[in-house]
Amino acid sequence: MTLKDAIKSSIDLHHPPQAVWDAITTPEGLNQWFGDRVFSTFKVGDPITFEWDKYGTVSGTIETHEPITCFAYRWRAHGVPEETLMDKANSTLVTFKLTPTPQGTQLDVIETGFLQLAPELRNVSFRENSSGWKSELDELVALFTR
Repeated sequence: MTLKDAIKSSIDLHHPPQAVWDAITTPEGLNQWFGDRVFSTFKVGDPITFEWDKYGTVSGTIETHEPITCFAYRWRAHGVPEETLMDKANSTLVTFKLTPTPQGTQLDVIETGFLQLAPELRNVSFRENSSGWKSELDELVALFTR
């Protein structure tokens, strides 16, 4: 299997961009579909922490916050201890792009930086995050169909 640098997903949600934005950039929204607990001020440069009862804690830093269009954070790769200083050799960038459509919102989720990871982190991070995004985005779709 050839490793790719990015995981890309696109979903169409029959909800306005503001509703999707709130689901991806607020603790109240994220706690309903992504992680069991999420903590952040959601300001560029500030920390963000995701907690899963089943998988543990992953933290990162807010990179982009352009209301209702683009939100991005950098987070530690799979298996990198929380006490390790985060850099491009041990983290990836997750970007959410929102595009209004006649039916609602197209949400593109792109996680990049796998090829920059240290060799021992690349394959497991790509594999785990590929299946993780599938599961998490299914939960987001389910949230909007309740």
